[in-house]
Amino acid sequence: DLADLFNNVSRRLTPILDHANVTLEIESNAAAPIHADAQRIEQVLRNLILNASQALPEGGTVRAKTSILSELVRLEITDEGSGFSEEGLRRFGEPFFSEREGGMGIGLTLAKEVLEGHGGSIRPEYRENGGARVICEIPTSSAQS
Repeated sequence: DLADLFNNVSRRLTPILDHANVTLEIESNAAAPIHADAQRIEQVLRNLILNASQALPEGGTVRAKTSILSELVRLEITDEGSGFSEEGLRRFGEPFFSEREGGMGIGLTLAKEVLEGHGGSIRPEYRENGGARVICEIPTSSAQS
């Protein structure tokens, strides 16, 4: 269940998020069953949450929402940071490209490879009101049967 994996990661990251004055809001209305390597998916979730929290140097809110769309489980992570530049959108997931000072450009590359390896996808979106949104989609366990 993607929602359970997300809650596990959230619990483990609570001390880091608290220290950064970042609140993580999770919206999950139903079980989100996927057939996946739990450790790899947790690594993706951890990277995405940490990236979003690092976009908030003064603190703020990271929102995560899981939903089921036909045979896909969708995870949306949004933050209130500065958002992606045009170049950042174009080069999203490219190895060794990072818009964050001190960033190595590995986390999003890893997330992209893991999700694609599970038959899923990841994409960034520009938010007109600021911040960033990253949308991940993974086939449901019934779609992969």
